[in-house]
Amino acid sequence: MRSIATNPEYFTFLRNCEKRGCPIDIKMGDARLELKKATDHCYDMIIVDAFSSDAIPVHLLTKQAVEMYFDKLAPHGYLMIHISNRYLRLAPVVARIAQALHVSAVKQYDDAIMGYFGKTASDWIVLTKEEKDLKPLLAQQPSLEEWSKSPPFVGVWPILGFLVPSEKTQDFIEEEKPLWKPLKIDPEVGLWTDDYSNLLQVFDWR
Repeated sequence: MRSIATNPEYFTFLRNCEKRGCPIDIKMGDARLELKKATDHCYDMIIVDAFSSDAIPVHLLTKQAVEMYFDKLAPHGYLMIHISNRYLRLAPVVARIAQALHVSAVKQYDDAIMGYFGKTASDWIVLTKEEKDLKPLLAQQPSLEEWSKSPPFVGVWPILGFLVPSEKTQDFIEEEKPLWKPLKIDPEVGLWTDDYSNLLQVFDWR
């Protein structure tokens, strides 16, 4: 895995980081166990990207795991979780954990793929200890004019009035416009811990 990740014939991210002078220290092993060894409050950002496959590592998405991630974050640090999955709705899981830990969280479904070679749609959640630390993200919400010109609405906006009844258009705009949205609690989804998780509750049966 290390040799593949560092081979520029396949991936250029690490090479580009080195060119920018960024220190790189690859840790091999279970992500949670390795991160536990790190000094507390030493990271400005932690990105958890392990849930796109059919079998997800549940132990990386429990209350105790997320609590440990925050222990390793510096004050005002960001925890980013990539939750894209074809079969599981993981946003309610993170929402329940955020509620239990009293942290703030927002979610974005990034489906802007036109013009980006190799890019696919993705689901992301950003968590912070304090709500005010999310303001830089929320401040970057696009204006209505910018939003109407972006995928998937470019070319559709002129006929939006025909697609949506006029009295419902404003409601439609306000619901769909924000890039970052608050997480919603699903009462059917319990709190995942090291002792409890339920995949059937979040399985997408569609």
